[in-house]
Amino acid sequence: MPEIIGKFREDHERALDHLGDLTHYVAWLREGRPMGQLIDGFKSFSDFLDEALNEHFRQEEEALFPSLRPIFGHKGGPVEQMLREHEVIEEAHAQMVRELAREAPRPLRPGGGGPEDPRRPSGPHREGGQRPLPLRRAPPDS
Repeated sequence: MPEIIGKFREDHERALDHLGDLTHYVAWLREGRPMGQLIDGFKSFSDFLDEALNEHFRQEEEALFPSLRPIFGHKGGPVEQMLREHEVIEEAHAQMVRELAREAPRPLRPGGGGPEDPRRPSGPHREGGQRPLPLRRAPPDS
């Protein structure tokens, strides 16, 4: 496997680990645990996203995606989908940073999706090697 593909794979594995942790932090908040007990976990996830957005996304967008476009096409293909996913992640991260900067982040809405999603395993995501399934957002209408 080429070295860069191995690096991308490792980055995606780390992302799944962080998303599993984030899922639990959100569930704990919904259970009423004080934000102060979880702020370090949310900040760790935000730091991971800073790294991913600055390095991993740049590498994908500058090296990987241009090589995939001749294979998959320019419009409406998987490369465009991945670019839209990058935008969604960047927007969600910006919102998280804003909330973490607030003195008292807004409470979560009960039943707003996330950990209660039936596709997600219950319990710690690392038990039995299970990882939460990523939630896919529908691509915006183009």
